[in-house]
Amino acid sequence: MATYTSQYADGTSNAGALGNLALGDDGTNLQSLLVSSAGRLSIDVNSGTVTVTQATGTNLHAVLDALTPGVAAANLGKQHDVAAAAADVGIAALGIRNDALSSTINNTNLAYGSFAVDAAGRVWIAGSALDNTSWTQGSSRDVIIAGVFDDTAPVIALEDKISTFRISSRRELYTQLRDAAGGERGANVTAANELLVNVNGGTVAVTQGTGTALHAVIDALVPGVNTTSLGKAVQTGLYASGDTGVLALAVRNDALATINSTNLNYGALAVDAAGRIAVTASQFDDAVFTPEVSGLTVVGGVAFETAPDMVGESDAGALRMSRRRELYTRSEVIETLLKNLNDMIELSSLPFAAQDIKNMLLGLSITTSVVTTTIPAQSVNITLLRPNASRRTASIVNDSTGTLYVKCGAGATTTSYTVKMPIGSYFELPQPPWIGQVDALGTTTVGNYLVTEYA
Repeated sequence: MATYTSQYADGTSNAGALGNLALGDDGTNLQSLLVSSAGRLSIDVNSGTVTVTQATGTNLHAVLDALTPGVAAANLGKQHDVAAAAADVGIAALGIRNDALSSTINNTNLAYGSFAVDAAGRVWIAGSALDNTSWTQGSSRDVIIAGVFDDTAPVIALEDKISTFRISSRRELYTQLRDAAGGERGANVTAANELLVNVNGGTVAVTQGTGTALHAVIDALVPGVNTTSLGKAVQTGLYASGDTGVLALAVRNDALATINSTNLNYGALAVDAAGRIAVTASQFDDAVFTPEVSGLTVVGGVAFETAPDMVGESDAGALRMSRRRELYTRSEVIETLLKNLNDMIELSSLPFAAQDIKNMLLGLSITTSVVTTTIPAQSVNITLLRPNASRRTASIVNDSTGTLYVKCGAGATTTSYTVKMPIGSYFELPQPPWIGQVDALGTTTVGNYLVTEYA
């Protein structure tokens, strides 16, 4: 047997060292004991029980290379897909109660950490938050709720059973409305995202939230025809005291300023201080009139040539015109002259009848000849009417596409003219009539000038 000549420190290399080697018997062969660099004896337990006693005040350290826990009720291990049983043994999973979710319990990223629970032991998840607390974009966590795309033949969920939400191919959640009988109904929404509501009877109550705008689109409205309804029957519905209607409002516009800015858009009516509605021909007294811009009101008359209807004293009546739409007028001067001549003739011994004088004077104001001429438009000076001593009056219509300068006399220019006629305008010689030459200067060669001479 070898004998040590010196001592060796713990951990010294065993090369050349002398001593007694402790061996064990495995039942067939002798085996050396395996000791770690820390001086700990390694034990391999294939079966049976190992009892380890810890001395008071010291740490017990055991390194297990592999552990087979077993699957019995008293073992820590449990077999997959085996039903649980009473008295099964396991290890309690512990978390940290964190009521306010504001305390940091896991300080370092990517390090092991604990999970949080509430007072009842419920686990807080990444999307958990306290009711009525702030949510921070980009840092607060969300919980993703998923559904199943099921458009053509949705699977019916069983009563009192949990199932997935149904979504469209665009990930939109389907919802249903329940009617009074318990049936589920779909909502009809237009392409403009407007909900269609069909009211067959009863009352629809719409509540508007404070500070919000209420918007309702009504596709069709049957207002009714009763006294309290907005609608009233056409022709058969007689006015009655207490009838309900809608007040038509307008804008007071004293100076007739622009209140409707855009053409073809809806616009408001204009009224004066007394509520009288202004029409397109409304103008202030002595205000500027702009041709082709200012509004006009067309005045009509009644054609009475053979048997004019007589209007009663102080009654209103339509103006009398000829079938050629010419207005009949009476000259107070001629009427007075005829009356005075008639009185003179009756008081004198003139050798002619009073009726002959009346006929002569009436002939001065009666037109017996009308000549209408169509003259092509020209951009040079032309003569519209030649001198005519028998002329009673004459009229000109500018039916061209340009302005026409008319002159009672010879040589019309853009600076020497009697009247400047816009497109489509009408001009009649003043009384007493001008019987001399009438010239005109046009600004276009498109269209015509319609000239009518009365003699």
